[in-house]
Amino acid sequence: MMKTTNTLFGLAWRMSALALLVIVAVAGCDMIRFGRDAVDAEEPEEPIFAVAAAEVGQERLVDSIRVNGDIESAATIDVFPDVFGDVHELNVRIGDRVEQGEIIAKIDQSRPGQSFVPGPVRAPIGGTITSVPVRVGAKVQQGQPVARIATTGDLQIRTYVPERYIGQLELGQEAEIEFAAFRGETFDARVVELSPVVDPATRTMETKLEFTEPDARIRPGMFARIRIITEVREDVPVVPVDAVVTRRGSNLVFVITGDERVERREVELGLQTAERVEIISGVSIGERITVEGQNQLDDGVRVRLIDEEEEETEAEAR
Repeated sequence: MMKTTNTLFGLAWRMSALALLVIVAVAGCDMIRFGRDAVDAEEPEEPIFAVAAAEVGQERLVDSIRVNGDIESAATIDVFPDVFGDVHELNVRIGDRVEQGEIIAKIDQSRPGQSFVPGPVRAPIGGTITSVPVRVGAKVQQGQPVARIATTGDLQIRTYVPERYIGQLELGQEAEIEFAAFRGETFDARVVELSPVVDPATRTMETKLEFTEPDARIRPGMFARIRIITEVREDVPVVPVDAVVTRRGSNLVFVITGDERVERREVELGLQTAERVEIISGVSIGERITVEGQNQLDDGVRVRLIDEEEEETEAEAR
């Protein structure tokens, strides 16, 4: 009887131990699964950066210096009489055109008790009368001009270029001239004279230009906006200036690949204007690069294009 009881007791104990092992195993599996789910749930999603894109273009790139200037006559001469006395006759007014040798005034040097034939004052050059500072009957003193003549057919532009730009200037450089009176029109000119010194007070260098073709509408005294062309590059790869990111001394752009990711490229820059910059190496014409949002990017990150999303939204709205 005792032996049977012990046997039953042992069997019950083994069955209880087995059940306990099953419970532990099941619980372990649940804990492992729960742990994996927790790990999966805590794993962050890959970030996606919103960017705008543009293609690497091929353009003519022009570098220039922009300054202001004044229109002047290439030659201006004050006309002085050979004798001094009263203005007996005045044959010109401001704006009149005179030829060399033409009589523009007569001076009477008669005085009480002496009578003289009025002496002529002749134009030393041909041109346009720009000033007549005397009147008939007025007395002309020594050293006082009776008129000023300007050769308005040969006009020049006088400007003063800041010192920081003078290393880019050369004789013969082309320029474009604009006037407020002729909006939308440009007049061609070229650099004909560079001062050998820099003004120490203004830190500028006097520069003169001449028009390629004369135009009767342009007059001395007019205010000119000048664009001096210093360098031209034809058909070069260009990108917007803002597309280039500088990090640790390197110039970078981000090229958009086919899998909606970006590839960081180091580029060599060339000629740069206010809006465009030449790319000497690093990208090819036609490749798409980021032009907005690139400051937060790194190599290989995912991106979405803002412009494409806007186009899809507009299409859905239609």
